[in-house]
Amino acid sequence: MNRVHQHFDCWTEACEAAGVRPGRASPGNITPNFSKGKEHALQEVKRVAASLGVSALSRRQFDSHNPEVKACTVARLWGGWRNALQAAGLGVHPNYHEEISLDELAAEFLEVLDELGRIPTLNQLVRRSGHCKNTFTRKFGSYTDFKKRAISHLLDEPYVPKQTRGLIEDHLRCIRSRSRSPCPAPVAPHQKGRHLGFRAFAFAPTYEVEVVSLFTSVAEDLGFEVVSQRPAFPDCEARRLTNPRRRRYERCLIEFELMSSDYEKHGHPKKGCDLIVCWKHDWKDCPIEVLELSKEIRKLQGWK
Repeated sequence: MNRVHQHFDCWTEACEAAGVRPGRASPGNITPNFSKGKEHALQEVKRVAASLGVSALSRRQFDSHNPEVKACTVARLWGGWRNALQAAGLGVHPNYHEEISLDELAAEFLEVLDELGRIPTLNQLVRRSGHCKNTFTRKFGSYTDFKKRAISHLLDEPYVPKQTRGLIEDHLRCIRSRSRSPCPAPVAPHQKGRHLGFRAFAFAPTYEVEVVSLFTSVAEDLGFEVVSQRPAFPDCEARRLTNPRRRRYERCLIEFELMSSDYEKHGHPKKGCDLIVCWKHDWKDCPIEVLELSKEIRKLQGWK
């Protein structure tokens, strides 16, 4: 794919030039860049150097001989292209540069911008400058970060034409506006029901989660032992006391709702639940047993 982007700005443009229609998964037809590890990458470097009969190897020479792993991957695995060459017993190519200054990269960015008449994409810049993508991304963090640095640098240079200056200023302003984190939405206040004053609950439940909290606090008083709770249907598995004298329990699957009719509104099945625990029971002809907490807690200690 890197070789294709040396000649074309995008995959679609390359397909059009070849007279074929780009497919949805067409980039997968390109020989992938994969590595089996550091030693595999090093063997590829040695193999290409031996086939060329050279003692100093450049990245471009390496990539041009269709290795199984690209030069950028070799450099990543070995902590730099120079380190990989040293491990392979090779020298650095005379044209190899450790670092390209921001001034030079910004000038090339401006040159491509003038040629296209618009802000270049990363592929367009790579194709026309002759540098690899990492030159504009790895050092700066991303291509967007490079554009921030390059445009800020160019705005301080007197040789930038006035029309171009306005274009890059607008683009820099647009980048900065997108990078600003949105203001967090104000926290909505909790909705409160009528005054309850029962044990630790000051107000009556207005959400399903408050029904869960209330039931959990009085479960033992109502003859239940909570086994587990979850967000999926049914909400709770419990053990229900059926014989107080012999302390016998039976399994009970519970679904919590604020109103018992919410069970039907939420589309829960009629089977798979033994008990609906709710604050208010408003579902006539309900086929499932209902425990209405607003009535049951009146029988418990702490009710005023």
